Amino acid sequence: MLRGSIKEWNDGSARTRTVVTIALVIFFAGVSCASAQEISVGGRIGTDWSSSVHDPELAGAGFASHVGFAGGIQADVWFDDMWAISVQALYDQKGYKVVSPFTASDVYTYLEIPILAKVGIGSTLAKFYMEAGPSIGYKLAVKTERYGVTNLDSTIKSTDISFYLGGGIQYRLSEDAFLVSDIGYAFGLSNISTEAIGKITLSNIRFGLGAMFPL
Repeated sequence: MLRGSIKEWNDGSARTRTVVTIALVIFFAGVSCASAQEISVGGRIGTDWSSSVHDPELAGAGFASHVGFAGGIQADVWFDDMWAISVQALYDQKGYKVVSPFTASDVYTYLEIPILAKVGIGSTLAKFYMEAGPSIGYKLAVKTERYGVTNLDSTIKSTDISFYLGGGIQYRLSEDAFLVSDIGYAFGLSNISTEAIGKITLSNIRFGLGAMFPL
């Protein structure tokens, strides 16, 4: 497994390594400032509408999006009333469907870790925010149904890298709790296929609703 992960890293594109580097810089910057800032933690649930891009394209094939569950925990570190770092750990179901000329489906379950820079505008009661940053998925399981084969785990790499851009609203319920709701798009950057004959890139729309509690 370790050799496979090292090979994926060496075979990865420069932009994938850049995204990982940015993620580490954002994370450690947030940790270094955490002691002097307001921190809130909580949970979130939502959905993931994912689609795939195949290179080369499969001639005559028709694809459809896959809708899966995305939920987990979240921690926000606010530097001031405007700037924050948000880190999430999500159980995320991605995938796609083939609807013609044959039927097939692929569902990939990841431990998804978005590390996002967040900027908010508003009052202490309600705040609108935009967020952006890298999202790194670690493969947990693969469920495939094609050509009569139900397990093609070895054809999917262990990590999936994307760049997320989204926005939402934060509404304070009390001094000790507030609601968050956001939606965004994750642009797939990495090839998740181990097969030499083609590449598969996943992109997805994520919607989430959560409750956060200041520490």
